[in-house]
Amino acid sequence: MALTPFGQWLQGWVPRLGRHHTDTPARIKKGLNAATVAGIGAGIGVASLGPWLAHLLGGSHVSVTFALAAFVGISVAMSTISRASGMAGLQTLGMSKAVAISAVVGAAIGIPLLLVSVPVYGAVGAAAAVAAAETGVTLAQGIRLRRVLAGIAAHG
Repeated sequence: MALTPFGQWLQGWVPRLGRHHTDTPARIKKGLNAATVAGIGAGIGVASLGPWLAHLLGGSHVSVTFALAAFVGISVAMSTISRASGMAGLQTLGMSKAVAISAVVGAAIGIPLLLVSVPVYGAVGAAAAVAAAETGVTLAQGIRLRRVLAGIAAHG
């Protein structure tokens, strides 16, 4: 949630010059690099500080294990990166269908994992399933965006 304004800023900054402007691919790459650094940093922060902050803010009423915090941290990182690759990257290039397909990939990964892992592992299972789904979305978008940008570079 804390990185939502950053993602929204990228969604406005990347396409500012227009989809067909020669600098747009470079802006997509810069935005994706910035989102990757921010997302990984935030994910590490959530994973490492989550249990401590939960104890500080919730006392003995809230228990956040390192495993739970780690999976939530992965989700935060992947969500931040996919916002850049999907909304600021693929959408800018007019590839809304690729973003929709990546969402289907995430659902195909997440739903079965949720159904299996939650009854067995509870909140940690749910967090792991969401992390896996977010990773699937990010990978699907990243692969598609890389191919599209390579095609643009090859054809000038």
